[in-house]
Amino acid sequence: MRKYLISLFLATSLYSNNNFISLDSITISTPKEDLLNTTILTADDLKYSKEQTLDEQLNKNSSYLPTKDMFGLNTVSFRGIKPSATNVIVDLIPLYRTNSGYIDLYNNYNVYDVVSNMGSIPSSLGVSSMGSDIELISKKPKQNFEAEIITNVSTFDNNEKVFVKHKDKDNFIQLSANRYDRDSYKLSNNFTPTTEQPSSTRINSDKEYTDYELWLGHNLSDNDSVSFKYKESQSNYGIEPNVYDNSSWDAYSRMQKKDLKSLYGYYDHINDNFETNARVYYDQYKDMWTLYNDNSYTSHYPLSLYDDSRIGTVLKTTVSNDNNDKLSYVLNIQEDQHIWKEDGRGHTPTFEYQSINTSIIGKKNFNKISLDSAITYKDFRPTKVDYDNDPSFTQSNDGTKNNAFDYQMTLGYLEDINFWYTSFSKTTKTPTMEEMFAFFPWYSINTNLKAEESNNVEIGYKRFLNNNGLFSIGMFHYDIKDKIVSQNGGYINLDEATHKGSELKYQDIFFDIHKFSFGYMYLIAKDGDNNDLELIPKNRLVLEDKIMFNSKYTSTIQYIYLSDRIDNTDNSGTKTLSDYSFVNLFFNATLYKHCISTIGVKNLFDTNYEVAYGFPSEGRNLYGQIVWNF
Repeated sequence: MRKYLISLFLATSLYSNNNFISLDSITISTPKEDLLNTTILTADDLKYSKEQTLDEQLNKNSSYLPTKDMFGLNTVSFRGIKPSATNVIVDLIPLYRTNSGYIDLYNNYNVYDVVSNMGSIPSSLGVSSMGSDIELISKKPKQNFEAEIITNVSTFDNNEKVFVKHKDKDNFIQLSANRYDRDSYKLSNNFTPTTEQPSSTRINSDKEYTDYELWLGHNLSDNDSVSFKYKESQSNYGIEPNVYDNSSWDAYSRMQKKDLKSLYGYYDHINDNFETNARVYYDQYKDMWTLYNDNSYTSHYPLSLYDDSRIGTVLKTTVSNDNNDKLSYVLNIQEDQHIWKEDGRGHTPTFEYQSINTSIIGKKNFNKISLDSAITYKDFRPTKVDYDNDPSFTQSNDGTKNNAFDYQMTLGYLEDINFWYTSFSKTTKTPTMEEMFAFFPWYSINTNLKAEESNNVEIGYKRFLNNNGLFSIGMFHYDIKDKIVSQNGGYINLDEATHKGSELKYQDIFFDIHKFSFGYMYLIAKDGDNNDLELIPKNRLVLEDKIMFNSKYTSTIQYIYLSDRIDNTDNSGTKTLSDYSFVNLFFNATLYKHCISTIGVKNLFDTNYEVAYGFPSEGRNLYGQIVWNF
């Protein structure tokens, strides 16, 4: 069925009439009034390249490195700093994190523009995090009625999205639904089968994901508005085993079910020189570890459930003047709860903690000189640690308590088309719940675990070119104190670690039809004993050329290269992962005014590569897509 539908896409993409809409709606260059904020891509840009997840979208930028979380799932790392140190913010609300500090990056992010400040200036909530800040900005309806249907079918999976939007003078409503399904996928033909992975069909690779979102808004006056959003997502997927070493946790028989329900409230007051934003948010999260229904899978593990929730609020007030000077005060209070239930245990450990962040953010312009600065006070405290008299646990300490004072300052100098900047900051990252508490009897707790602290320096230069082109180069140096790493079933602090390197980026248009971009990062990441840190390559190169044949047809080719890196495994010791490169290619055709078709292939040359030791990536994947706009 999938092959038939792909053939249909290939055929229909060859035909169109004289009506068209332009795909070229993306501005390459960064706006001069906000030079350090870098727009990575917009929702319209990623729609036609089968980049379903946020980690895939971010990987178009050389600053972000592909990596894996503790269960082999895809995630991203900013300049090699671990993913739990990167903040993701959606319309001023921090995205929900699991107890391990990871964010589920598979979601309906196509409705957002994706922006990063690259860690060089304060984020919208205060001092930037150690791993940069990703901000997702919702796209509200612009017309009385808007609708979009996206159908995506590939060799391995299929995905359907529906968006319906309406607005009138004082109200708006947005509805969206998203469904993704992958029953299996194939590895490269060059993959060598192993005992744990005897065929090219990836074991336990099945995945289902759905989400639904309703957003209602009302204008109270010309300056005041309120809105409410309800979102529910469900996912169900098998845990892919390490293809070389699966003896430690019997991953063949495990599967994971994740349910997230969110209710958010927004209030905004905006006038010429004063703005107030208020957010309240509540999330309920269930993460269940169970067994496959298929009788061919067997395991001695019982059903295990994490039943988590959080509630929080964000208050932000900003005053500004006609010179674009701004001063903001931000208060973010959040309480999290984690409950662990396991069949037959008879005890229910419960953990609660509270975090309070208070920030002052300022922006001042002095003719050609700009100053961006922020100070943030963080307070983190467990409020409940109860192992429910479970004799398997002997911990009595309440976990890590922290308070920290962070700061950030960036000086910029703009002269015509040239911009120089330098940035200094101190940032602190508190341990995750998993790092603080023993969730399983074989885990050990470190009662002296400290928060990570990083002192960051960056200098850079940007130059605007003709045809909206941009050239930039930057050098950075992060000194990390008390870096948290896993060891012997628990977590310890490394005395120090260093991330340093440089980045070069170039974007321009050639011959009026080639939109070309180049990104390269050189990175050295070492611990205090001068050993390489794991899963961090020294070189990453990203090339892309979008060819705009005319207003109806475009073609894009992407090339991504990653140099070798090490992986410190639990059972196989330190392993070196080979360097790799792959090519993605896709073609867009405007069939008529409201319909765009895409055909493409990911991993064109069927490269065999792995992001982490024992977790090979999918081989060549052919896909087709149709987008209907109304």
